[in-house]
Amino acid sequence: MKKHNLIERYDDAERIIHWIVAITFVLLALSGLALFHPSLFFLSSVLGGGTWTRILHPFIGLVMFVAFCGLAVRVWRANILDRKDKQWLKQADDVIANREEFRAVFVPHMRTQTTAHWWRELRAGVCRLRRIALGSQRRAIDRTVVASIESGRRA
Repeated sequence: MKKHNLIERYDDAERIIHWIVAITFVLLALSGLALFHPSLFFLSSVLGGGTWTRILHPFIGLVMFVAFCGLAVRVWRANILDRKDKQWLKQADDVIANREEFRAVFVPHMRTQTTAHWWRELRAGVCRLRRIALGSQRRAIDRTVVASIESGRRA
């Protein structure tokens, strides 16, 4: 196929950022599993052993976060619903029913799907923040309970 007949959905910068996010995700998954459970410690060899895994894991997470935010900034306009997206949503039942007469509406970045994706990401982020906040409160309560139990034993 000739170059001028292709539809470019993503430019080179977006592809590079995507691959940075994908590679860092795999590295974080492997190192996170190695840190999570002793039986998976052999996965720490991916980053050079236990010490290097503990050192590099947070920095790789930071790279992934920055790259992910950079990608979100680059494609935020593609997540705004417009007339074509509404038409696509109206015809979604034709796609599900596998009707051959269905003529797809070209939507450059599938805004409806990416919008749903970003809402899920936002909701997951809020849940993580709540879990972190509640976890710190729970640890404080647990420490108080343990301290009161220990003081009761001493008496």
